[in-house]
Amino acid sequence: IVTFIDTGSQGYSPQRAREFFRDAGERVRALPGVEAVSWGGAVPQFSGQAVSRRVFPEGRELPPELLSRFVPFNGIFPGYFSTMGIPILEGRDFTDADREGADLVAIVNETTAKLYWPGQKPVGRRFKHRLNPNYYTVVGVARDAQYIGLAGSLQPHLYYPALQYHTPGMALAIRTSGDPEPLLPMV
Repeated sequence: IVTFIDTGSQGYSPQRAREFFRDAGERVRALPGVEAVSWGGAVPQFSGQAVSRRVFPEGRELPPELLSRFVPFNGIFPGYFSTMGIPILEGRDFTDADREGADLVAIVNETTAKLYWPGQKPVGRRFKHRLNPNYYTVVGVARDAQYIGLAGSLQPHLYYPALQYHTPGMALAIRTSGDPEPLLPMV
């Protein structure tokens, strides 16, 4: 089950929006038949469009094809990967400690790791993008998945903790143990 909620259109402050998403996720998690719940600024979708950024790894001169490449990203809450069935291959998932005021962190997918840190372990490496002069530290590598569209090659992807990166509109993703239809009215 996936449903989208835009707290920005309701006038929520970033702090109030984070509280809403956390509390609503806990209430849905308590429903019978719910196995996992998380929020993401986007979920794998099939429109072929995504918000993206250029990635600049610390201490690495990029080849021209990577200098102009934009990498899609998603702001997510802890538990997103298990809810979506995407394994963390190296490092760790986000936690509640990855919040505003803490060191900036990110999780990359396998393709991003290979493109930007070829032959290296990406966990512990740092990068930045033009919208934020501060560095993000890679804390995990997630398995590649189809994020945008059903066909085509696997693409690079970045994940940021939504507790550090405010996203007013979030999609609630729910994994159930059975037929999700009876849960829809309760959700």
